[in-house]
Amino acid sequence: MLNRIILLFSISFLYLNAFSINSVTDEFYASGYRINVDAIIDEKTQIVEARVYFKDKRNRKYQAFSKMICKKKLCRGVLPTPNEDTKEIFYTILYKSVSNKVYISKEYRLLKREMLMLGKNQIKDNNSFTLGTDLKVSPKYVYGFKDNYSIIKVPSKSKFAITAGLISTKDGGKSKVSAKYGGSSAKEISPTLLGGVVALLLVL
Repeated sequence: MLNRIILLFSISFLYLNAFSINSVTDEFYASGYRINVDAIIDEKTQIVEARVYFKDKRNRKYQAFSKMICKKKLCRGVLPTPNEDTKEIFYTILYKSVSNKVYISKEYRLLKREMLMLGKNQIKDNNSFTLGTDLKVSPKYVYGFKDNYSIIKVPSKSKFAITAGLISTKDGGKSKVSAKYGGSSAKEISPTLLGGVVALLLVL
């Protein structure tokens, strides 16, 4: 009986403390336009800042990020226009909570495709905008992307990507972020796992 209570408490604690970062962005994009990255961030407290880090598949490291605008759980970041020869893009979403923890999503990808109509996740916009970087030296441009953008280096106290392990200290230098790493994106307990837990409880 005691084993059942302990196991149930552990599972409940895991479930109640779970968070999730789920991209709802179309997987395909057309060349020549900016890309909106939309994500649902399920955070029990409050999101202080959210970012989407992105890179051309051919690039080893994440050179820059786009700061996301959040309305309740829906957050959106804008990626600059990919070059014509950019065929595949990787991106990762990261956010800091009011509880002073940094969380990170899994890595997602976008694929170039010839399309007759502009995808709903793309926009026609030539206005200048600003990207950020956690790297020690701010790059002049992001490999694989063209557009009217500038890149600014964030201070060491805001290098969340280093805290989350997305960027190494070798590339990003020292981080003075006070927030702690909270973990990678958690998923809800699947029906299969839940069924296994119930079966386990029955035999205890």
